[in-house]
Amino acid sequence: MLMKLFTTILFLSLSLSVLLAQEPKEDYQEVVKTFIDCIKTQNKEQLFELTRFPLRRVYPLADVKDKADFLSRYETIFDATLSKEIIESDPSKDWSPVGWRGIMLKSGTLWLDYSGHLIAVNYESEYESTKRAQLIQEEKNTLHPSLKEFETPILILETKKFSLRIDDLGKGNYRYASWGIHNTMAQQADLILTNGTLIFDGSGGNHYYEFVNGDYKYICFINRMSVFEAELVVEKKGVEILSQAAKIIRN
Repeated sequence: MLMKLFTTILFLSLSLSVLLAQEPKEDYQEVVKTFIDCIKTQNKEQLFELTRFPLRRVYPLADVKDKADFLSRYETIFDATLSKEIIESDPSKDWSPVGWRGIMLKSGTLWLDYSGHLIAVNYESEYESTKRAQLIQEEKNTLHPSLKEFETPILILETKKFSLRIDDLGKGNYRYASWGIHNTMAQQADLILTNGTLIFDGSGGNHYYEFVNGDYKYICFINRMSVFEAELVVEKKGVEILSQAAKIIRN
């Protein structure tokens, strides 16, 4: 597949360039100390300057997009628990450089790049957890009855012909549903598949969801390191019969 070949080449090129540009530096602790001090003093203006946007939140929570959004949601992300963990952390013991990916707090609670910019917060406050549960229920109310039962919504994609959604039914059992692009998710899906699997592809965040339906295999690629956001591929008996670039609507 040309698209996969291009994605692989681009991923390797980007990985190499980022690796060369962001090798771990001995002074990484200095940028960590600056970040910790911003949290300690609640210097939100400087923290905004030190944040790469959009700052991802777990779907269906909206990503943090800009300064106004960041300032209004600061306390719901950096609550007392997370702030305490950051403030009490030791730059030399609790923070680690992880190759080209950046600097990690403990087991990945939070990530900075080597210039000290915040690139990821993998922590969910009690407020966010409650809000996310509320949003999930609201989303369920908009779906066709056949799709209302799931544990966690994963993503929504659109190709030139289809609307797709993937949900986690629990314990990593993924469900795939698809509609014609002009239909809504309140309507009966044209195709529903369960027992899907999530497969990670390399260290750059690329991954895909795979669903089997008899001789057919439906694969949704999420391309973190490519100009293509996503791709839907359908195979029959191992032979590709459809490939469409996809746009991530929610993830």
